[in-house]
Amino acid sequence: MQLRFPPMRSLVSALVAASMAVLAAGLFAGLLSAQDDSQPPSGWELSGDAARARPTYDKFCSTCHGAEGHGDGVMSKFLDPKPKDLTDTEYMDTRSDYQIYLAIKDGGAAVGLSDKMAPWKSLLADQEIRDLTLLVRKLGVGE
Repeated sequence: MQLRFPPMRSLVSALVAASMAVLAAGLFAGLLSAQDDSQPPSGWELSGDAARARPTYDKFCSTCHGAEGHGDGVMSKFLDPKPKDLTDTEYMDTRSDYQIYLAIKDGGAAVGLSDKMAPWKSLLADQEIRDLTLLVRKLGVGE
């Protein structure tokens, strides 16, 4: 008795079709679960203490953004694009608290800004990032 196998071309075609179906299903599932990162997740609320963030800002943020947030820190002259002026209320009003939080947490590229703005999530606790978000927001209103 001789075994008969399907032609190799049919086998390859079937494997390719099955792989494409699995890949398409995975992509479709990813699209369904994708979240618009400019919108906070359900239940997200900004709370914290801007005053508590001042030493953290002075240590990590002022180097680029400057002591008062004008984008004139000692490293700013080496950066292109220049750091944002956090006191520019016209610009800051275009950004939500959540976008500021994400920029600090995940870096500038996470919200369509420069990738020179590093993510701080591996160095700062979530509450420190929330505190910084409040401080950055207050810089723009002169507090």
